[in-house]
This record gives sequence, C-alpha cells and structure tokens, in this order.
Amino acid sequence: MSKYVTIRLSTGEIIETSIQNFFKMLADEGSYADVLWNLSAKGSLLVELKSGQALVTRDGCGSARNQPSTLTDYVADATITFAVPARIHIRATSPADARNLVLDYVHGRQAPPPDFGIVLKSDDVESVLGNLEIGNYQGVEDVEITGITPRRALPLLLPLEHSA
Repeated sequence: MSKYVTIRLSTGEIIETSIQNFFKMLADEGSYADVLWNLSAKGSLLVELKSGQALVTRDGCGSARNQPSTLTDYVADATITFAVPARIHIRATSPADARNLVLDYVHGRQAPPPDFGIVLKSDDVESVLGNLEIGNYQGVEDVEITGITPRRALPLLLPLEHSA
C-alpha cells in the first residue's frame, strides 16, 4: 500500500502528495478516518477538499488489488443525456402558455420563432465537464447503452529491418 495519494482536482490538475498532506487538504479535517477507511476499501474516492471536489486514488487499495486477471477490456458506446441549468427566452400569453411553447419548441413539435432562445451559462457547462473528468457524474441525467464491444489491443510494432 502506497504512502501517497493521487488527487485529480476539478480543474484537471493532478497532485501526488503524502497521506498526511492530503488530510490537511480535506474540507472537514476531522473526517480523515472515514476518508481513509473508504479509500482503503474502494481504492478511489470523491472527496470535498478546501478547494472543491476532487477524485483521490491510492495505489494498492480497493477492489483493484483483488481483481482476477481474466478481465477483458470493453468499449461501451452510449448516448448520455445531461442536465444543465438553462434560461429560455420566449413570448407567450401566460405562464402556462410559455411552459407549453417551450416544451413544444425544444422537443421539435413546433418550429420556434426567431426570438426564441436558450441560454446556457458557460460556468455551468464547464462545471459538468469538470465533474466528468474527476469521476463525479452529477449532471448526467440518463445513459443509454447502444453497443458493447471488446476493446482491440494495438498491434505490437516491430522496427523494420533494413537490408544492406
């Protein structure tokens, strides 16, 4: 079991540090015993640091140390639906009319007028994408698996021999 942990911040930055330094980074420093227990059991854990959420991993811990060697890598093709806050601009005669028109326009049941618009805050979109990078799937609303295939190994490339 390693004396170090690897921390992947929501910014994408990766930090390798000692367990003691990691404990000082926790938002709730008193939770170190629970965090260590869960990290040892799982091998990786989403935690709340003073600087925000991060994915922490510790080599030699969790189910990775007990996995059988007969596992095969697979690739799953999927359609992922995200939930991102939005602001929708619309003209209507009432709140109920506005609600129905938004649903009709967004679902394609009616062509939207030129003044219809959907605004997504870039911070919200970046937050969802940042969370995905650290293994936090908050914001994923639905996943539909469209296919699963074994992952092909890359062929071993040998240097070409030159004849003289």
